[in-house]
Amino acid sequence: MYGGGWEKVVFEFNGGIIESVLDRFPTARLIKKDYIHNRFTVEIEVIGDGILMWFLSQGARVKVLSPTDLKQKHINEVEKIIENYR
Repeated sequence: MYGGGWEKVVFEFNGGIIESVLDRFPTARLIKKDYIHNRFTVEIEVIGDGILMWFLSQGARVKVLSPTDLKQKHINEVEKIIENYR
């Protein structure tokens, strides 16, 4: 659906069921686990920016950590969404 090369993406997932992330992304690797606060740092490998759509669908449960250009795209989209409500 989206072109581009393979890229490693690191994000924080919190407040949801981590198994849903691990099932969704076969390349997922848990970097950090905090079961007490239900917060996980995950690394995945994806092609292109299609992952951005999934991140947006997760709302506040996702915080993109790297790469910085994808993080900024995520922030820009969230800001556009907020602007729609002003």
